[in-house]
Amino acid sequence: MNLPKNRWLAFASHFGISLLIFLALLLIIVFFWYPGALFAAAGGWQGIRIVVGVDLVLGPLLTLIVYDIAKPRKVLFRDLLVIVLIQFSCLVGGVYVVFDERPVTVTYVHDKFYVLKNSDFIKSGTDPKTLGLNLMTPKIFYTELTQLSDESGVEAEVIVGLYNFTGNDLAYRTDLYVPFPKTSKEAAVVFRGNKLPQYQEHSADCVTVELVSAFGGGIVCFGVEAQSLEDFVSLTALQARQDPGN
Repeated sequence: MNLPKNRWLAFASHFGISLLIFLALLLIIVFFWYPGALFAAAGGWQGIRIVVGVDLVLGPLLTLIVYDIAKPRKVLFRDLLVIVLIQFSCLVGGVYVVFDERPVTVTYVHDKFYVLKNSDFIKSGTDPKTLGLNLMTPKIFYTELTQLSDESGVEAEVIVGLYNFTGNDLAYRTDLYVPFPKTSKEAAVVFRGNKLPQYQEHSADCVTVELVSAFGGGIVCFGVEAQSLEDFVSLTALQARQDPGN
């Protein structure tokens, strides 16, 4: 087996292999774990930084520091093997963190979408296993508040306000979860509480909805037929547009 003649060639070879691995992981993260607007709204960028740090930086940098063609062949192979094991261990840990923090549900409650991770359900004492969640992509639901309204005789707006006031978030009431409808007529009933206007940057065939996640909030357009969240605009960006002087 021919080895690179110097540390810079070794670094370039290691970086090239790491780059291919990174591109494969990037496709998974962008198109499956954090699809559409969720990449910007729910921590996709943070996940990419973790993968970049352990894949594109750590391994190649260690190779650049350790590689020396003057070393005995066995010693050099041993050093490179140790680097690969360190990089692989860190990469597995980093990818697991990104996978564990991925959105598992996007739930519409009254007038907002709530992006929830598996850890969110665990903290709330809720078991999401009954929802039949997807392994790779988040599942979209809405909460059916009609049952609560019928039982209490109180309108949905009042129920939402009471739950928010007491700290019992309706987004965790998995017993009220219903798969989101895929027709515009049925979706119009679900979106009856949504009062947001249509923003110019959003396409005409989407519904503009507020979205809330652990990484902040914003506005997205939801394509009913495609069941996708697109064109995320953060609240910070919206505030800057409304008050351009600051």
